[in-house]
Amino acid sequence: MRYLSALIIAIILIVPAWSDSESSTNTVDITGHYLKIQIMPDTQSLSAVDEVTLSDSPNGVFAFTLNTNLVITDVKCNNHEISYETGPYEGAEAGETGWTYRFMTVKVNLPDGATKFTIAYEGEISDPIESGKTLIHVRGDQTSGIISSDGVFLCSSSGWYPDTANAMATFHIESSVPKTWYSVTQGDLLKREIVGDERTSEWKCDIMFDSCVLVASEYYKRTRKIAGVDCSTYFYEDNEALSDSFLDKLEEYLPAYIELFGEYKYSRFDVVENFFTTGYGMPGFTLLGKRVIRMPFATLQGSLGHELVHCWWGNYVVPDWNQGNWCEGITYNSTNYYWSIIKGLDEEAREFRYTDMLKYTLQVVKEDEYPVRKFRSKFTETDGNIGYGKASAIFRMLQQMLGDELYFKALKKIVVKHGAKLSTWDDFREVFEEVSGKDLKQYFHTWLDYTGTPKLKCDSIGQYSGSDGNHIKFNIVQDGDLYHLVVPFLISTPEGDIKDVVEIKEKSTGFDYLIPAKVTSIELDPDYYVFRELVGREIAPCLNTTIKSEQILIILPSGGEDDLIEIFAGHGHGRSSGGTKSTNVKKMYEELAESMIESGIKAEIKRDYQVTDDDLKSSSIICLGASRYNSVAKKIADQTDGAVYLNHDRFELDGNECLGAGASALVTVRNPFNEDNFVTFYFGNSPQAVSKASLIFHYRLHSYVIYEDGNAIDKKKWAIENSLVYKLG
Repeated sequence: MRYLSALIIAIILIVPAWSDSESSTNTVDITGHYLKIQIMPDTQSLSAVDEVTLSDSPNGVFAFTLNTNLVITDVKCNNHEISYETGPYEGAEAGETGWTYRFMTVKVNLPDGATKFTIAYEGEISDPIESGKTLIHVRGDQTSGIISSDGVFLCSSSGWYPDTANAMATFHIESSVPKTWYSVTQGDLLKREIVGDERTSEWKCDIMFDSCVLVASEYYKRTRKIAGVDCSTYFYEDNEALSDSFLDKLEEYLPAYIELFGEYKYSRFDVVENFFTTGYGMPGFTLLGKRVIRMPFATLQGSLGHELVHCWWGNYVVPDWNQGNWCEGITYNSTNYYWSIIKGLDEEAREFRYTDMLKYTLQVVKEDEYPVRKFRSKFTETDGNIGYGKASAIFRMLQQMLGDELYFKALKKIVVKHGAKLSTWDDFREVFEEVSGKDLKQYFHTWLDYTGTPKLKCDSIGQYSGSDGNHIKFNIVQDGDLYHLVVPFLISTPEGDIKDVVEIKEKSTGFDYLIPAKVTSIELDPDYYVFRELVGREIAPCLNTTIKSEQILIILPSGGEDDLIEIFAGHGHGRSSGGTKSTNVKKMYEELAESMIESGIKAEIKRDYQVTDDDLKSSSIICLGASRYNSVAKKIADQTDGAVYLNHDRFELDGNECLGAGASALVTVRNPFNEDNFVTFYFGNSPQAVSKASLIFHYRLHSYVIYEDGNAIDKKKWAIENSLVYKLG
């Protein structure tokens, strides 16, 4: 399995997970490459010579894979030509999946004792880029590999060098590209020079890794030394001015994560712009698409910081893919979440923990759910919530159990002990056990091998007076599967609060506390540390609560036919590549509703004049259009106790008045006619205010979002109530 890490941004860029495999006849593996490659963008081709080093002599046939479009021109061992044969791919999943057609199996006949051979080959690599568009989330554009006049992207799935399934190898690469271009790959940059019409670069990576990525294009380069590391940007001319913002953030991230994880093992970290949409992390660099680089959050901890930290987790300590992908969970936890802790933003961190649980509760498709240990790569929201969200919580709760000192001591030890090796969840467990002295088998087993989330409650609550004072006793009970849990709780009294964190491994665990005064309440997990299913009023109303409902009604406006509007020709994420088209408000909402159905939302569609009182009670509702177009919109809003107020040319949300012509809103409330259901409104003060209607799916977890000219300017979740609060008399 070959690794390209996923960049987590407000919308998800999904990274493909390709694998390749050698013939089962191999008993040795590739351990090194010395590869000289010339890239010809105009002909979409390459010419290469690779000196391959093996772990041992196969004493006969050695099999590997190569891109089926490449033509082998020479194979030698000890400067003597040797025989070889090519044929259809013979590795795992041969003929079963679409990717296998890209590879051929090559078998070379090596003399006894030989551990090296040289292979020369040439040919075209040009897998067309597939645009990653869906209504509900954005996937990164995808290609297995491409050489073009716009740029070059070659990864292990390109088959651009000899490879086997389990190879961990070093890479020494000499690359030649047009002289106005730069090439970037992993390892130390030994030299770079212009010779004639070409720019040559020499890279050497002595840290073994399971794949190699090479990219190239016409870049502008800037470099800054940060914490002893050469940090560079390779950006296109129109984005070069953004370089300092990326380098400035690396000034923050790099020293902070060296402190947490130990030595940064590469001599450089490059931020490289890609000519199609990606968010990939490789050893010593990250590859970000043009659209990503321009996004305001591209330099934040969940994007740039995330990719940097993959240089410890995933691109130095490497997942053994056959036994599970742990690296996204630990990286997501260390960056997207833990940066708030580093900065002392405790409320922001609490909101992050809650939102991760909310995503899992609302987005995981139960029929598709599987244990964390089986996570490999992210293709769906269910994958992301398991492999990022739930896996992140495993590390977060473990840190709470062990304390910061032991937790980070263990992580540093893992980097030293398992760096440049394939590593498993069990390797992590063993090191955490060594450092802490705790038996963590049940903890890792329950969190890695169970589906779902724990269900907690408190019972047998009682207060009594003892010889030493007032006491409160209670049981923390697990319904369903039995987990090894770390549970914080809060005991409130008029004289002050008692906070504690306890481990529980049983179905019911009893506690008895000496208290200063009569207890008024007990609250389990007040700050959302236990990764659990949210229920009832713990779930803030949002678009996701509506579209997750069993019965959904989309209410279309009957008005708006005379109000023209310019919208993007291709809905989905505001891409302007398809140009714009003129339509009317009524038609735009019709198309939005149709796209919802096409995306898999199961709903009935009715016009406002067709809706009955029974419809309003029996369904969760998506109500589209302002009150001047949709008569039902005001009827519902008038029953929301002031949460939503609609007038002809303005609206109010939670008492905040929005008057501007460019203002629009996405807002979800509990259905005032049936509080078990929800209502999501989308409306604006003018036709043009709702021209980017498809963008509402970027904000599915917020109770309301206010837009100005299609850009989100304010967003909020309604107040929630912890379901694990127990009031006492």
